[in-house]
Parts: sequence; structure tokens; C-alpha cells
Amino acid sequence: MMTAKVGQRFGNKYEVKEVINRRDSTVSVYIATDIETQEEVALKLSSDYYKLKREARFYRSQVQTLEGFPSLKWFWKEKHRNGAYGVLAMDLLGPSLDSLMEKTKKGEFSLKTTLQIMDQVITRIQALHECQWIHRGIKPDNFCIGPIGSKSEGVVYLIDFDDVYQYISPYGNHFRDWGDNQGNRNWTSLAVDEGRQTIRRDDMESAGYMAVYFLKGWLPWHGHSYHHSHSTMGYKKDTSLDDLCEDLPQEFITYLAYCRSLAYTQQPDYDYCRRLFRQVFEREGFRDDGVCDWMAPQSVGESEKLRPTFLR
Repeated sequence: MMTAKVGQRFGNKYEVKEVINRRDSTVSVYIATDIETQEEVALKLSSDYYKLKREARFYRSQVQTLEGFPSLKWFWKEKHRNGAYGVLAMDLLGPSLDSLMEKTKKGEFSLKTTLQIMDQVITRIQALHECQWIHRGIKPDNFCIGPIGSKSEGVVYLIDFDDVYQYISPYGNHFRDWGDNQGNRNWTSLAVDEGRQTIRRDDMESAGYMAVYFLKGWLPWHGHSYHHSHSTMGYKKDTSLDDLCEDLPQEFITYLAYCRSLAYTQQPDYDYCRRLFRQVFEREGFRDDGVCDWMAPQSVGESEKLRPTFLR
């Protein structure tokens, strides 16, 4: 297990203050402070030094200045008796969308909040795709808001770029990934479930499942164990879009059907996808005030503190 102790310092620059989460045996994430400025950051430790170094390089070269993506502050190689591990300092963000939703009274988001989220989610995915990368892990855990109470509390951030993949060369040639392409079967597209390579349409389809999940608090195939992926995939395949989106606006069906219809090299029409959700917003007469469910104190159980999150 890759762990650090409260008070431990790295590079004589950051001091660990609190554990955020321990994702697995190789990765753990902490709240730390800059020793000189006292600025709080998210500190990610990984025993896979080269994988974390690749992620740091990705931040620097691709998304460092883009809105809705956390900024890299520092990368460090920490020597250890068993070798070396990587340390990554990033912006400290607020809770993930999944944890925010779980803490609402009904365990789901309102239609207004879901539509506001999806507008930003599509924009983040588009920005990543325009950098010639696909995420391959679109799910509620991998989107966070800005720190609670800050000006960016309503901003949705895309995080966790462990498994990003460059899908196209600068010359327009599409690469083929022959490596592990599984992802979390609760959120992967039907095409990926069938063993096809993840491409742009699959990130977009996964986002559509998120939208349904936000409104219903569940997806039909979520009752199956992650370890029984074939059962999950079969249930997903057997669930029609009409059944999946029952009682939801027609645009949700239209969105998912559109994503599934895209060809291998076809670029999604991101503007069209945003328009689908925006026309629901306008038809419902919602006010475009940027206020989301988590900003209303009565919607969140006061007994539970909304903890900051960086990576799952």
C-alpha cells in the first residue's frame, strides 16, 4: 500500500495534512499544504512512478491552461527502500459529483442541476478530444466541483487521467489501442463492452449514462457485481433506451441514440449534443442562474461534511 503519514514532508515543499482516499494498493491521495505559502493542494502518491510521470507530462503539455481541468503544481520522484515512487501536487478541488448526489435527500439530482452539469461535461469532453485524447473513464467519480463556498463551486472539473489515450496523430491518422480496454463496466459503452476500441463516441455515451444516473439515482445494470462483468454487459445490452430513459425527456433517448450511431472515426457534434439538453432547460422554463442542488443547504444532510476530492 502506497501511504504517507500526517506531517510527512515531500521534497521539503509539501506537508501531508489529511487523507482524501486510498484508491488501491498503488495510489493514495492526500490534502497537503505548501510549507512556505500554506496553500492547500491535493497530493497523489503512486508506486508506479513512470505512469504518474506520464500523467504529469500530460497535464503540462495538454490541459494545463484549459478551463475545468485541475492544474499541475509540482511533480517529484521520492526514493524508497524498494525503489522510487511518484508524487504529484495538483489543485485541491471539491467533492465528486457522485458523492454530492449521494448526499442529497433523494439520492439524485434535480432536472435543472443535471442539465447544467451535462452542459459542462460535454464541454470538458470536447476540450479533451480537441487535444487529440480520449478519457476512457467517464463516470461521476471522475468529475468534481470547485471547493465548496468558492467562486468555482459551480464549475465541473474533469479529473483522473491515468488511462487517457491519444486516438489520432497530428496528421489525422487514427491510432489503434491493442492494450487493456476494459474500464468500469457500469459506465462503458455498448461498443466497448463488445470488445471494440474506445473512441470519442464512447466517452460521449458514458456521459449519457451519467445523465440518466443523476436523475434516477441508479442504472438498471448497477445491481450486478463489478466482478460479474458479463452479467452487467448483458443486462445493459438488453435494456432498451426507452426503458433506460423511462419518464425522462425524449432528448435523453435522442442523445444516447446519436452517440451509439457515430462511426469509428466520426467526430461527435458537441454543439448538437449541448443543444439537446439546453432545449429541455428552456422548455422547462428554468432560470440560468448557475445555482445547483449542492448549493442549497436544505438538500444536503448537515450531518455529513462534504469532503474535498481529487482522484478516485
